[in-house]
Amino acid sequence: KPGAGLKTTSYAENAVMLLAGSRLGATETLFATSEGDLCEGTGSNTFVVTDGVVRTPGLDRGPLAGVTRGLVIEWARAAGIEVREEQVPMADLATADELFITSSIRSIQPVDRLVEIAESPVATAPGLTAPPAPSQQHGVSFDRTLEVGPVTRRLQELFRENAAATPDP
Repeated sequence: KPGAGLKTTSYAENAVMLLAGSRLGATETLFATSEGDLCEGTGSNTFVVTDGVVRTPGLDRGPLAGVTRGLVIEWARAAGIEVREEQVPMADLATADELFITSSIRSIQPVDRLVEIAESPVATAPGLTAPPAPSQQHGVSFDRTLEVGPVTRRLQELFRENAAATPDP
């Protein structure tokens, strides 16, 4: 994604992709890096859970250093949950056990449906669905339903507890 890692005054690319996703009922669109790795959403950071391990693209992969992202990582690690900041190939979205996004407005929002449109996967919040429109952009076609799993639920609980105890983290 051009300009990854920078908060700029040009939000046009994000707005176009968010609109494309919203036409399918999605609440977010995810971006890949130029190398085909997961980067971030149009207004969120992304987390993938596989075998109980939480993975998120490292800041060297281009996502913005979101405040909520940082708190989730800090509070999860303090609770003994393994979190890795690393390269996450887009193909890993096809086999992840859980997927969630974070932002200051969304806090921790589980993803319950993932489909791929022309250039990016789109994620939906629980209760929303998007019709399949796979494209094979990343060597795998995303059209899958995900469960809101135990790790995501535990992190939501931790986030609520810590945010309530620390109103100005």
